[in-house]
Amino acid sequence: MSYVTLDENGDLIVKSGNAFSEDAAAMISSVRAHAEEFYSYGAWDVLVHCWNDEMIYAQIKDCLCDTDAIKRMRQVLAPYADWRSNFCGEDRLEETV
Repeated sequence: MSYVTLDENGDLIVKSGNAFSEDAAAMISSVRAHAEEFYSYGAWDVLVHCWNDEMIYAQIKDCLCDTDAIKRMRQVLAPYADWRSNFCGEDRLEETV
């Protein structure tokens, strides 16, 4: 992964790695791990295949812990699961965690 930033002269440069703090990166990793573990539940598969780290961070940046971040993403992804259930007839397993 790479990101764009400014150097000391104000020029745009591309750096490798990510632009998140260690805490934010850890929360993003926890959300991704949860999505992979519960791939067949709700709409976690949508996150696995369609969301990049920046998109996840935009939703969880105000969360204080991994649990809050996962709860927030569950709320964000709920409309995807509802749409599939209502319009595609695809019932996903309910998450019990």
